[in-house]
Amino acid sequence: MRTAERKMELGLNAPQTVTFEQVATGVSKGFVTFLRRISNRLSANRLMEMDDHQLADIGLTRRDLNVALNTGIMEDPTTRLQRIARMAAARAL
Repeated sequence: MRTAERKMELGLNAPQTVTFEQVATGVSKGFVTFLRRISNRLSANRLMEMDDHQLADIGLTRRDLNVALNTGIMEDPTTRLQRIARMAAARAL
């Protein structure tokens, strides 16, 4: 069976309609995600106020914070910091 015949069989070439509700849901989810990333970035910025010993207690260094906070505005620095802290905890075992 040829590929073109297979596509027609699966219905992959049929146009899909998008409702207003689907668009509104997608936009609202995107906005909520953006606000969460901004909130997490503000929280990560507060970690800069900690001294090096406090950061070491949670498995981070000042360099880790700088690297995580120097990512783009659309990235969540807390996910990177969480991964770094988990790796440090695993090394400590």
